Order: sequence, then C-alpha cells, then structure tokens
Amino acid sequence: MALTDNLNCYWKLDESSGNAADSSGNGTTLTNNGTVTYASAKINNGAVLSSGKYFTAGDNGFVSLTGDATWQVWWYPTSLSNSNPYGVTGMFPFFDKWSYSTASREYEVYLQNASGVYTLAINFSTDGSSYVNASKVVTAITVNTWHHLVFTYKASTGVVEFFINGSSQGTSTPGNTSIYNGTSSLAIGRFLNDAAASIEGTLDEAAIWSRA
Repeated sequence: MALTDNLNCYWKLDESSGNAADSSGNGTTLTNNGTVTYASAKINNGAVLSSGKYFTAGDNGFVSLTGDATWQVWWYPTSLSNSNPYGVTGMFPFFDKWSYSTASREYEVYLQNASGVYTLAINFSTDGSSYVNASKVVTAITVNTWHHLVFTYKASTGVVEFFINGSSQGTSTPGNTSIYNGTSSLAIGRFLNDAAASIEGTLDEAAIWSRA
C-alpha cells in the first residue's frame, strides 16, 4: 500500500504567506486566520501558529471522516502552556471538527499537558451531540524539538493508536465504530469553540487519510 492511498488532505504548509494549499489533489484549501506566518520548518516551510493564528476549511467529504482515519502532523512546540478553559496547563488542538452550537460534533485531535503529564487524545461523536474519548498518556513532549505525531482509528474494532516519532505509544478503545458526519468547519491549530486553547509553535506536513 502506498503512502498516498486514501490520502484525503495533505497540507505541506510550504507557503510564504496567505492560505495553505492541499497537495492531495482534493482541493481542501486552508483559510489563513489571524495572519499565520510561515518559516523554515521540518520540510521546507511550516506554519507558525499561536493564539489567534490558525487555519480553517469548510465542510466536505474529505474532512468529514466517518470510518477508518489517520491524522498526522509535525510539531515544533515553543510553549507547552496556554490559557485554556479546561483547568490544565495546556491544550493543543491539531484537528478540530466540532461545533457545539449546531450539535455537529465529529472529532477533536489534540494533546493535553496536565502539569507535565502529556496525553494524546481524540474526542469522537457518533450522533453529533454525545461523545466518547480515546486517550493515552505518552512520553514527554519537549519545547524547541520536532515531534512527529500520528493518530490512527480503526472503525471496525473501535481502536485508536497513538504514535510519536514512529513509535507506538499504545492504544485506546472508546467503543465507537463510526464518526458522525456533520457540517462543522475544520480548524487546525485551535478548538473552534475555545479560542484560548491554541497551538504554540510551528506545524508542518499536516495530513488526513481515510484509512488507519
């Protein structure tokens, strides 16, 4: 199987300014919010994100994942804390397709820092309203270092697996065998409904597959 099989979206983030193109060929361009800048990153350029600086994309069949899925980013964190509303040191959302106001929850892919305890996690909804959580405490994340983060979901078994730099951090089985197909936009770098929880640092090579 080729790396490009079932590749739904691939944002190289090689731009020097403006919106971010989708190199998968499926046309999901990311809208630049808050004037995200670009700088030298893991491969060519990457996007420098912080509070108020993030990307969005409209709802479509390539970002509405209903079955098997994989999410990937390279991340170079410059801070592991933020002023989020969740009572923890830091919440860092990589992919967020989750709307409270329209009861259109789908998935949230993020890292949580609770006083130095790091957890990779995905929230899933099967009906747009209720949700389950898959999470795993992982090895330490450090600032000013590149980390390759991969989240996989196998719908038939409901198993989520988490990877850092190619090494499995373990699995979680929240029990859901599908993801709700809603109409929410996709955000990269912040939660759609919680602006205070934002990525700090540089993201590169963000991608979504409709396979595990």
